[in-house]
Amino acid sequence: MNSQIAKKRIGDVIRVDTITSNQSDFMATHVEIKNIQLSKSYAGRPEKIVTEEDALNQYVLNPSNRHQLILVIGLNGTGKSHLIRWFATKLSRFCPENEVVLFIRRSDNSLRGTIKQLLELEEVAHIPNKEVYDRLVRASTIIDDKKLKDMIYQNFIVEILNDDNDEILTHHKKKRLVSLLQNDSFKARLLEDDKAIDRIYQKVAYSKSSDNRDTVALFDMADFQVDGEFCVKLECDEADKNARIMANNLSGDDELAHQVAKYMNTLVNSVIQTCAGLEPGDFEQVFLEIRKELKRQGKALTLLIEDITAFTGVNVALLNVLSWENTGLYKDLCRISSVIGITTAYFETVFPSNYQERVTDYMRISDAAFGSDSDSLYEFVGRYLNAMSLPSGVLENWLDNDAQVSDYPVHDSVEGRNWESFVLRDGKPLNLFPFTKKAIIKLFTLLPEHQQTPRYLLRDIVERGVRNYLAGPECFPSFTIDRSENYPWNPIEHRSRLMQFVKDTEFNRMDIFIRIWGDANLFMVTDKAGIKYLGGIPESAFSEFKMAEIQGIDRSFTDTGDIPDERGKDDQTSPTAQPAEVNLPNRQEKPKKEVNPAQIAYQMGIQIIYKWIQGGSLVFDSTKKDAKMMQQARDEMNRYIYNAVNWQIEGVSLDNISKFTSKRFIEFERQSKDVGKALITLPASQETQNVLEAFVAFVTLGGGQSWNFEGAAWQQFQVQCWFEKIKPDIIKGVKFFNGVEVDYQECALSAEMLREILFGQYKGTNVDSMQEKLLWESSVEKIPANTAHCKEWVSLMQGTNENAQRIKDTIFSYYNIVQGTGGKNKYLYYTRLVSDFQKVQKRRLHIDESILSEKDSFRLRDEIRNIFRDIQGKLQVVSRAEVALAQDKLDKLGLLIDYADIEDEDILEIVDKITKFYDATSSAQVNVTYDTAMINAVRRDAEPIANAIKKVAEAVKLTDSLDILMAFSQDPLIRVNKLLELLTKAKNDIKFVQRDVEKRREKLVQKSSQTEGSYAKQKEVIEDNREIIKGWEV
Repeated sequence: MNSQIAKKRIGDVIRVDTITSNQSDFMATHVEIKNIQLSKSYAGRPEKIVTEEDALNQYVLNPSNRHQLILVIGLNGTGKSHLIRWFATKLSRFCPENEVVLFIRRSDNSLRGTIKQLLELEEVAHIPNKEVYDRLVRASTIIDDKKLKDMIYQNFIVEILNDDNDEILTHHKKKRLVSLLQNDSFKARLLEDDKAIDRIYQKVAYSKSSDNRDTVALFDMADFQVDGEFCVKLECDEADKNARIMANNLSGDDELAHQVAKYMNTLVNSVIQTCAGLEPGDFEQVFLEIRKELKRQGKALTLLIEDITAFTGVNVALLNVLSWENTGLYKDLCRISSVIGITTAYFETVFPSNYQERVTDYMRISDAAFGSDSDSLYEFVGRYLNAMSLPSGVLENWLDNDAQVSDYPVHDSVEGRNWESFVLRDGKPLNLFPFTKKAIIKLFTLLPEHQQTPRYLLRDIVERGVRNYLAGPECFPSFTIDRSENYPWNPIEHRSRLMQFVKDTEFNRMDIFIRIWGDANLFMVTDKAGIKYLGGIPESAFSEFKMAEIQGIDRSFTDTGDIPDERGKDDQTSPTAQPAEVNLPNRQEKPKKEVNPAQIAYQMGIQIIYKWIQGGSLVFDSTKKDAKMMQQARDEMNRYIYNAVNWQIEGVSLDNISKFTSKRFIEFERQSKDVGKALITLPASQETQNVLEAFVAFVTLGGGQSWNFEGAAWQQFQVQCWFEKIKPDIIKGVKFFNGVEVDYQECALSAEMLREILFGQYKGTNVDSMQEKLLWESSVEKIPANTAHCKEWVSLMQGTNENAQRIKDTIFSYYNIVQGTGGKNKYLYYTRLVSDFQKVQKRRLHIDESILSEKDSFRLRDEIRNIFRDIQGKLQVVSRAEVALAQDKLDKLGLLIDYADIEDEDILEIVDKITKFYDATSSAQVNVTYDTAMINAVRRDAEPIANAIKKVAEAVKLTDSLDILMAFSQDPLIRVNKLLELLTKAKNDIKFVQRDVEKRREKLVQKSSQTEGSYAKQKEVIEDNREIIKGWEV
């Protein structure tokens, strides 16, 4: 490495957005992309796998001169744009004279940036339709950010008011939606950064973001999800009635929020075109004119588009004109061959399905294409390290001479001479300093799997590592390396040996260096050339990085397999390279003629901190200038902590940390107010003084935006060392409260499992048999209209339903593993979910009241705990009331039949007797109601009724609340009631018949003397009926 050149060149060479690096840097750092999968359909299997050269020669150069619409598809960061830019570079040199190549670069990945590029193309500047050209010119004009965002927002309202399509939303819903959009509070929500309007704005205007390529200019359900607090605010503000109705309807109704987002997305293209000053056919017209003119000139067109999202708002129009073959109606158009970059997620969610069949070829860059072999990683890193150590003029000369491989320039190493290198095919070595091959492999594998791409390797490893070294070799390596524990010491006791030789402040970087850069041991080996290696690292490297001398454990040389054998261009021994100087902050700087206001503010901050260290108080106040600066420094410290911790890796759910709404991790000893509201208190010590001074420098000298000021490298190093020290306490503060481990997720699990029992969604008889899959298979249901549960049970069902969706959302958010951005799929941390689920089962869904009574300082967590606490507090009352109701039913049943050991045959026999009774009353013309449905229901359910009676008879003997809930979960009293109601009706009807028969008999007796002979037959029937009735009495 040549650090003096690298300091100036690193920002130019390492750009994760490929369009921002110049052509010579691009070609100098390019590594061949292999394993490109080719297929004719998206879902089909690859028909063949080719290299980039094969793809260029067989498809992009289009030797068969055919119409082509090729999509280059892959995950974010896999190298799609890089490949297309490489195609463009090659085409500019090798395409036929009659082939015109138009390369639409990502620019700032916005529509306006794309239009600006089109205007710079000669083919567009000379299109006959000047009206279209003028509109493109106006569309490229920069508009004030706020004005454009307001324009986008208002145009959505205009589009809705003029939309007659009620397919997704009814007229009334659209009317209420307009009222909600016109509400200032809701407008402020949608205009927030990273919300829908901002996402759309980024795709229309010049994006302030350094990389917005993953931004999708669409609404999603979250944009229209409102909570009760927002609805209350609208009520307090006396918002428009329709706005309040819409907000209340959206509250808790994800389906409606989804419908609204889906509807709004149908308007996005129209709004973007309107705000850009374009008409629907403009882009079609531009490309049609280009194709017509090229046809007239006898030429063909190859169009390369780095990223289709750069055409957001006009992408459908673009696809139209690109898919038209130069035959039939379009024979006056030139042949076109298009190569378009597109992410997998965008293709699957946004790309119009009716255009998929028009795609002629799919080039898929597998997420495994990069890093599939170690040499490609070495070459990738080596090329970037080499390019940043070469003056730009050297590479530009190489490019001007056709960038021949044989002429590829390699820098002369100043630092890291005789260091490990990667040898190119032509024998030229690429020095890997300050990395080793082992470090490159290990650091790459430590990246999350979905981030093992060129973009993240550059951003999170190469750039951070090199900048760390350039800050001073004595600080290297000190950049954050997540999950480094995946490469432990081997043997483990060597770690303790290292601690004997180094100070605490030095231990961390040497620990990382030996474990990641080397073999994770302290064995001292000498190779055949006499070079000594400590832990697989040349002994000279330790002095290169100003590390303490360590006495290794001698081990005889047996094999060079673990010893680097490619050390660089020069074989001669060289003196240790001189490290780059470190500019330490000098508090005694001489006054300058021109006083920098930032320096004055910084010095004021230094004085405030000094007085605090001497025993004064630390004041934070947004209304006073000096106290506001300290408050900003404290806020930046909290922000740094939040961003520096990889919460998921540390075992903290992102849902958990999101509930820490204040994000106030630290407070200070003797601070003036808001004491006791942070996770940890920092003492008034030298270490705290250094760190606080560093953040005061950040908010003053760096303007709260950058660490790019004198002495920043050393201060960053101090901050990182401090952070690593307090990190365990911060994580503990998030995982525990009042000495109790965070349990809101277990409360949510218990509450949901109890709801499933109360609603009968769980069919089992004991809690140990519950399975976690019921958590996502069950849904929030309404209370059945025919429930036979006691009123206390029904009341608890109502209570659990009110918070059911929030409880479910808490569970899935807590166990969700976030991967990337913008994804809609959820990936559950299944092992943790099962562990907690089993823990809850083992406790029988119960949490001791002494634990629940502890107040969680995270309000949102405590709310979940209180929801469960309320449910648990009602279980005993509910279970006792249910048992009392069941016993009452059994008592009433016992007065009518002997239900002990009852079987379905007994019930059928009872039903048969009751049926005969009603048949007899019908024959005797006695006026009683024959309820066929009731009789058939009991007959049909004879077996379930018998089982229900037995279950209830056993359940009333139980004393444990959960056992009682489980026993009555399936509402067996519904079936008991069926039989009880039939028996009660039959009993009442029998009494009625008895009274009726007795009345008839009395009348006959009175007339017997006159009509003895006439009514003899009737008397005989009545007497027979009386005998029958006696047999019916139970």
